[in-house]
Amino acid sequence: MDSPKGNYDTDCEDNITSYYFDIETKKCKKLETCEKVHHPSVFENLFECKLECYSIAWVKTPDCLIDWGMPNYEKDMFPKARYMAFNPRIGYCLSYIEIPGYSEPKLFDDWEDCLYYCHVNAQKYESGIVE
Repeated sequence: MDSPKGNYDTDCEDNITSYYFDIETKKCKKLETCEKVHHPSVFENLFECKLECYSIAWVKTPDCLIDWGMPNYEKDMFPKARYMAFNPRIGYCLSYIEIPGYSEPKLFDDWEDCLYYCHVNAQKYESGIVE
């Protein structure tokens, strides 16, 4: 199969939702099919797609690809966050919260420093051009 989209019957009873990496747009996109798709660029969830493909396509340096887990901002940990870090599971810079069992990423004092160090389109983000 050349494309993870393929040709699937859309009249199935239960759609399976997964995500694939579109190499032309360099974005993770939703894929709904009637059966599980086995393709190297198809993932069970959006976070895995971003970790494995999206972040790799959009960062300037491997320093920004350190997986530090999936922060739970609904807990009271968020106000304790002092630094920013690029989170490859999310695909952008956010407040760093240490998660046991994961490595510490490169840390920044503020969001702009993180963005300019890590993201290839930092200037477009600042001007609001990037989606």
